[in-house]
Amino acid sequence: MGRDGKIYIIPTRFGFVFFAGIVVMLLVGATYANNLVNMLAFFLLAIALVAMIQTHNNLKNVRIQGVSAEPGFAGATITLVTALENAGNDTRFNLEVRPRRLKFERETENLQPLPARSVLRLKSAYRAGTRGRYPLRSLKVSTVFPVGLFYAWTHFSREETYLVYPTPKGDRPLPETELDSADGPRARAARGGDDFHGHREYRPGDPARRIDWKAFARGRPLLVKEFDEGDPAAVVFDYDHLHGLDREARLSQLAAWVELAKRQRLTYALRLPHSLVPARDDHRHYERCMEELALFPKDDDNGRAAG
Repeated sequence: MGRDGKIYIIPTRFGFVFFAGIVVMLLVGATYANNLVNMLAFFLLAIALVAMIQTHNNLKNVRIQGVSAEPGFAGATITLVTALENAGNDTRFNLEVRPRRLKFERETENLQPLPARSVLRLKSAYRAGTRGRYPLRSLKVSTVFPVGLFYAWTHFSREETYLVYPTPKGDRPLPETELDSADGPRARAARGGDDFHGHREYRPGDPARRIDWKAFARGRPLLVKEFDEGDPAAVVFDYDHLHGLDREARLSQLAAWVELAKRQRLTYALRLPHSLVPARDDHRHYERCMEELALFPKDDDNGRAAG
């Protein structure tokens, strides 16, 4: 585990000012032999020492049970969900979780307490960088409870990752379906296969021609037939057809098309220089297409130059 769970603590800015005030009071009390000032200084020092212990103890037995980041678009906001576990017998307060190398989208103070022997899920917003897959290797849990004199933190190592999709951007219209084109490899990529793949539950908006009415007549719930290569009226979003655009502009245009196709419930395939995502129209297909776009090689040797 390395440094996982080790608690570090330092005074905050307010804490340094507080201690400077105590030093001044001690100097004044000693210079003028004023016992009341000395008593006040030592009383405030005692409060500071108690606060230091309380701040340290507020992180004891706090662990990260799990963390996940919802995919987001480059330059936009991504949401990090962290499950904090309190294995101790006392409630913890004002806990903050921050991953390394992620910039806060907005500063928010967590006012939700973490009761003893329980789990609290925290959501925080961050600004996403450029497209790609990024690790969540280290997360910092911190607190300034109870009075803000001390800042305590601890680190936890994780192995999770998160995806940043290309920014959906572009003004080119959706391509026409390739169903009516010559019976070449691209047409076959867009055309759905005849091999029955299985059933899934009906969702509002599914085409009626794909509903298994025979199964419904036998008393089963509404089921939708799925085939190996998707719907026959599919459209292909082809990287090589976006002439005149550089690599990132092509990926942004493809992302915009995928977003539009998702909203319009179109069946589509995605063709990249080294891969083909067969046509489908469900949410998993959308995620796979966006993942392919996010992980498209960034270096000029692997990517294709603009045509």
